[in-house]
Amino acid sequence: MKLSAVYPVPWQDIYLSATCQNSVGAERGGDFVATNAEIAPSLGRNLSACPAQTGPCPATVTIPLVAPGTYFEPRSHHVDLRISKTVTLPGAGRLRLNFDLYNLLNESAANSVNSRFGPVYLRAQSIMLGRLIKVGGLWTW
Repeated sequence: MKLSAVYPVPWQDIYLSATCQNSVGAERGGDFVATNAEIAPSLGRNLSACPAQTGPCPATVTIPLVAPGTYFEPRSHHVDLRISKTVTLPGAGRLRLNFDLYNLLNESAANSVNSRFGPVYLRAQSIMLGRLIKVGGLWTW
């Protein structure tokens, strides 16, 4: 869900705008990577990706432990804010000054997590960028 609004303040030619976004969290998978040494005793042979039927083989197979689309990280909430002011320059056009504040709530939700079962299972691989302030302008003549 994403909402956006712009409000023109009735005095001084100032505009306030905000964007609010609520999105589903990163998917939590669960994959186990099994080596040929772990599978060969119960299978009675090497994996089909191995070059020989017997002997050492570096092949692996990924086994899904969690059905896709079953578990997710908590939802993320993202709010951005902008304040704009337009100034008329005599004989030189207009200047619009912008002050932007991204990720107002300083949310740090995970964008992706490690889905491979092991010591780093469900460790965040990337998170939402932190709070950011941007000052800019647009000059039209």
